[in-house]
Amino acid sequence: MTCAVCQNPRCAEITEDYCYSMSIRKTAKRYGVSKSALHRHIQVCLLSIWSEHEELEYKQALGEVYKILLEHYSQPIYKPRPKSIITRKVVCSWGRKATIRRKQAERDA
Repeated sequence: MTCAVCQNPRCAEITEDYCYSMSIRKTAKRYGVSKSALHRHIQVCLLSIWSEHEELEYKQALGEVYKILLEHYSQPIYKPRPKSIITRKVVCSWGRKATIRRKQAERDA
């Protein structure tokens, strides 16, 4: 069963007029259709078209994000190793042997 407004030859005009005026009562009176038929047309026909359009836009946006992520993660990750800031040999000063050496140096001095 199709909508009474969709069957109307001026369906596009009715829909456009409603979109601009946002008044069911005035639009229905202007084109000679019932308020309930125009309301059903808006609730069933137009909202299904708008939801399909939004779903299509969502899928396109999701596809674009997927392409960006795929491009980003498909590149090899290579970071050059930074050069060390240590320029001389590191001597452990907290171990057992280091403590013994330090005590010997204190006795000799």
